[in-house]
This record gives sequence, structure tokens and C-alpha cells, in this order.
Amino acid sequence: MMRTILIGLMAITLLFGVSLEASAYDGSAFYDWGPGVPNYNLSAVINNGTIGTADLFFGDFLGISATQPNALGWGDSGTIVNWADYWWIYWAGDGNTNGDALDGKWVHIIYPTEGWWDLGFETDKVVVFLSQDHGPYLGEGLEARVYGSNTLWGPVSSQAVLTDVYLDGWRPHNPAEDIDNNGWSSDDIAGVYELPGMYRYIKIAAWSDGSVDSYNEPEVDAVAGVITVIQVVVDIKPGSFPNSINLGSKGNVPVAILSDSAFDATTVDRSTVVFAGVSPLSIGKSPEDVNGDGLLDVILHFSTQSLNLQPSDIEACLTGKTLGGQDFEGCDSVRIVK
Repeated sequence: MMRTILIGLMAITLLFGVSLEASAYDGSAFYDWGPGVPNYNLSAVINNGTIGTADLFFGDFLGISATQPNALGWGDSGTIVNWADYWWIYWAGDGNTNGDALDGKWVHIIYPTEGWWDLGFETDKVVVFLSQDHGPYLGEGLEARVYGSNTLWGPVSSQAVLTDVYLDGWRPHNPAEDIDNNGWSSDDIAGVYELPGMYRYIKIAAWSDGSVDSYNEPEVDAVAGVITVIQVVVDIKPGSFPNSINLGSKGNVPVAILSDSAFDATTVDRSTVVFAGVSPLSIGKSPEDVNGDGLLDVILHFSTQSLNLQPSDIEACLTGKTLGGQDFEGCDSVRIVK
């Protein structure tokens, strides 16, 4: 059963480290939230506020196919039309660069076409910003099916699941922009989606399944990946305990990045690794099974005298990126000796 909910009663929550700003609706708008709304998820959280962008990395719109690097249509629901939810200008901007930033300039993904975005790194969480051009309907801000892929124009994952909705989108609601006084503006909805794995490319399709309905032409303002840091297992001086480090030594310290069920160490971009503030002396040997669990690990060596460690330190940490651009970090205990 569809149910009508007053926006001002919804809870404010935090998600994946993405900051939620203090602004919120004035409670004047109503919307339907139930099985008939695109991407409806009973456990999704409705956030009565804006989504922060500090932890987001915005993707590059690549087009609708390998042979068409633009969209069938594009336009502006932003500054040109004062962010009004019912008024937009077609053919404003560019068919390839629209859809790349939070500027109200969108690309029109009209069923049955699809749009592709390159995030530049792998992630399992994305935020999709649609133009709310037919308010006040929540479905118009969620009318996109979201998929991930690691092959451009190739096979895609199963459909991403909507986990959060931010009712102020990314900008605080401004009543002066609500020209028809229905409680909405064109930037008022942002949807957060969880993918079934780590993906670099995002495919957006219209919600329509081919039947006659109104959810078949999302205007995509931007697609962003949530920057998360993978926690990895690190073993300083493998096979040794305690991990004693003499900072006066002229030698080097071996550090292993271990694979496990959640992380493949062979995907590490070794040139990006930093341990205790120091880059490795060399890229290292081929991956090897350090701890005998049948999985390949990576060992790198670091100049002992260059390590940024203090006598009081009891832990040392390593950071880096995977070949897909995903950030990771890991720490292990140390004992500093003279």
C-alpha cells in the first residue's frame, strides 16, 4: 500500500561517512513512498536534509554507447531557470559534459537508451543526482536503474539497491526557488545505491520496463562514487614477533600486504604504497604466499632510517591504492628499539 508521508517527520541519519548538513525542508511538501515508487526499498532511510559531497568523486559521462559519446537530449534545470522543479531548458550545455557535475545541467536518458559514467576508481557505493523536473513526485528523483561494470560498454552487475534518500538533494531547500510553491526544487532528491561488488563504470538506465509508465526518462545531473578506504591486513617483518625496529639501522624493514577473502593483494599498485611516511625502496618481487594460506601476498621493503616513527610508537601504518584506484590502509604493532 502506498502511504503519504510528511517530509518534516523523517529522521536524519549518517551513511558511509558521508556528511549530512543541517539544512532541511520546511515540511510543506508531501510524497508517496511505497512499492509503486521506483527503487522502493522498505529498509531504505529517508534523510530530511542534504548530502555532503566531501567524500564523493564525480564521474565522467561517456555517452550512451561506444559509438555515441553523448545523450539523445540534454538541458538545464539549474541556474538558468532558478532551479524550478517544473521548468527546464532543452539543449542547454553540452551532450557530453552535462551530467558530470552538480550544476543543474543534465543528460536525458530516455528509455530504452542507457548512459555510462567513468568514476575513475572502483567503489561499491554510488550517489545518483537526478533533476526533479516533475515535482512533487519522489519517483521522478529516483527513476533510474543503477548497475556497475569493470568493462566499459560490457557486462554489468545486478541492479544496485537504494539504501538512502536525501530529500534536500545536495543544496539546502530555498523557498525562493520553489516557484510553484509545491515544496520542491529541481535538486531536491539524491539517491544512494549499494552495488553488489566493486566497480569503476556505472550504467544508468530508465526505470521503465517497457510498459507504459511515467518513470522512463531520468535527467541525470551527476553520478558520484563514495570514496571508501579498504582495511587490509599488514604484517611487519613477517614471521617475526614482536616487530622490533631499530631506527638507527642501515637496513630495511620488510612489510607484507596479505590477501584474504575480502582483499586481493595482487591488485595493489605498489608505486602508491607508503609505510610510516616512506615509499618502498623497490617495487618488490613477484607476489608470494607469505603466511601459507594459499593466497598470494605482496612484500615491500622500506629504508629503516627513513621511517617516520617515534620511540613511543606501538603501531605503524601503510596506505596505498589498488590498480583500480581504490584506497586502502592497514596497521600492525611495532616495538621501537635503540
